[in-house]
Amino acid sequence: MAFIARVILIVCTLVVSAQAEPLKTLYKHGTYIAVEGFGPNIVRVSIASDQDTANAPAGYGFIAKAENKYLRFNASEAGEDFTAEHLHLHINAQSWPKAPSLAERYFLTALPQVGLTLNNAKGENLVNLTGWEKAPVEVNGEKTFEVEATFSTSADEHFYGLGQNQEGILDLRGRVIDCKHWYDAPHGETVCIPFMLSTKGYGIIWDNPSATRVTPGVNGSTRWRSRVGERVSFFLITGTPKQIWAAYAQLTGRTPIPPKAAFGLIQSKARYDSQQQVLDIANTYRAKNYPLDIMVVDWFYWTRMGEL
Repeated sequence: MAFIARVILIVCTLVVSAQAEPLKTLYKHGTYIAVEGFGPNIVRVSIASDQDTANAPAGYGFIAKAENKYLRFNASEAGEDFTAEHLHLHINAQSWPKAPSLAERYFLTALPQVGLTLNNAKGENLVNLTGWEKAPVEVNGEKTFEVEATFSTSADEHFYGLGQNQEGILDLRGRVIDCKHWYDAPHGETVCIPFMLSTKGYGIIWDNPSATRVTPGVNGSTRWRSRVGERVSFFLITGTPKQIWAAYAQLTGRTPIPPKAAFGLIQSKARYDSQQQVLDIANTYRAKNYPLDIMVVDWFYWTRMGEL
């Protein structure tokens, strides 16, 4: 029995390891590009300067496992192609035609560039990756890297998402979004989710938990720049908005239905002075037969600012 258990454990370990491996890791003149399939309309791309980092699994918040049965791979002189039921990904990492100049050595921080094209099942071009960077920086006294990716945009393309931004504007095109949990944001607390949907029929999930600046459709391109990172990693999803949102839920998990009380009246104000004031207000609601399901006792119950 012990022998059988060990065999089962080894087999399970091999299966898990196989699932964790990308479908293909391409090496292009100093750059590693790993590609994974997660569904008929979902692909993940990871770009790094070393193979282990490129092959590492997705970061925080993702629960889905790669299932490379969805992708078919083909290589030719034109580049590498990954095809699924609802998408076609073409990668062509060009080598530099000449030795970099002195200026290029100092100012082009990631050589060579990586070319990536995403089409839908009809062959219509949705978006192209036009460049990536990995630049050394120091953050809080620690030497690390900033990472960035630039994507093409169309003149009539519009963008939505990125979580809670309280400026009151839905279309993100032409804006600069600081994608982070920003309590003191000028227009109110920002809680950014690095997921953006385009009207062209694709979505991007940026796989980096550090503070990130996103500029959708600014100067003809969309740029994601993270303050800390070892690689560029992102998910591309194709389809209708409903299909894209379903794929996002598959990757990150479905939101549970709120408790019944959350659909009722929620009483909230800047502060209560005491426990007795909370009870007096609750009793007043009851005495007047007004509905009351939740009371929010906010921030001034803290001993110090920020302490729960």
